[in-house]
Amino acid sequence: MPVLQLVRHLPGYSDEIVLNGMPYPVSRLRLHRPHGHYIHSIWLRLANALLNKGGLRGVGHSCVPGLYFPQLDPTKGHKQIGSWPCGLTTLAVNVTGTPRIPQAVTFEAEPFMALHLRSEWTQREQYIQAMKSKYRLRIRKVLEASASFERCACHGSTDVDWLNQAAHLLRSTLATRVVALPENIPAMLQAFIKVFGQNFLMFRYALNGQAVGFVTGLKIGDTLHALHLGYDAEKTEGMHLYERCLLDMVEMGIQMGVKTVQMGRTATEIKSTLGAEPLQNSLVFFVRNPLLRTLLKAYARSVYQPPPFTLRHPFASKSAKPAPVELVD
Repeated sequence: MPVLQLVRHLPGYSDEIVLNGMPYPVSRLRLHRPHGHYIHSIWLRLANALLNKGGLRGVGHSCVPGLYFPQLDPTKGHKQIGSWPCGLTTLAVNVTGTPRIPQAVTFEAEPFMALHLRSEWTQREQYIQAMKSKYRLRIRKVLEASASFERCACHGSTDVDWLNQAAHLLRSTLATRVVALPENIPAMLQAFIKVFGQNFLMFRYALNGQAVGFVTGLKIGDTLHALHLGYDAEKTEGMHLYERCLLDMVEMGIQMGVKTVQMGRTATEIKSTLGAEPLQNSLVFFVRNPLLRTLLKAYARSVYQPPPFTLRHPFASKSAKPAPVELVD
């Protein structure tokens, strides 16, 4: 599987583990100190204590969220882990839903947001026309505010200077995220390019000749995944570059004929205004230490609350009379 091959090339890859007879790569996790409400300070201290001892690992990699989900058996507990690599005390697994598994602790995470494309959409304008009037107006304003950006496709680019610029943009954008990307972001991007080549999509956005943002994407089966999105918030203030990047991914998905555009986690409400719907997912922690497992269960039951969000529903009913569609070349 190319995604699993990719993880083995990413900074932070550390080992292999077997879950229910299937081998998966395991990587180290890094945490930021959060500035928002995404994680409670008690949980952060517990997680950092594990990190300092080197005993916490994640199946897969934080650089590839949502590209695949391991299958867990809700009846087995630790028995579904073939063997624990030396020194590993806690294993984190990102799965869909909110399973309750013996000898594990489940934390509901922010949902992945997925836009399901309708077969009759062959151009972006048809997607926009399917929306209620206030959401159509919102998208028109985004496109108008972002019209000054020069978009350049640089799929598969190995230009070192550009990858360093992209790394700086991504690092600043994700500075307050709890789970951090690797320090060597250029190496991370180069790993995607090495495994997927031109199929690893990358669009650069410039303003007055200066790069101010970028977005990447990857097609897997019938899904286009929007992966990395970085931008200079100060230089692009009020210009809606974030939404523009997502709209460009939608347009690319329509052109490619995929069924779904996976927009990733975070900014749940913004993505729902574009028509994306939530896919419930969780982090399941297998904890070998009984005392720590008991503490985490108590925290999950009594203290932890998943991030709140508001979902918007922008599409008009299919039974409603559609607005006249003017196709744009």
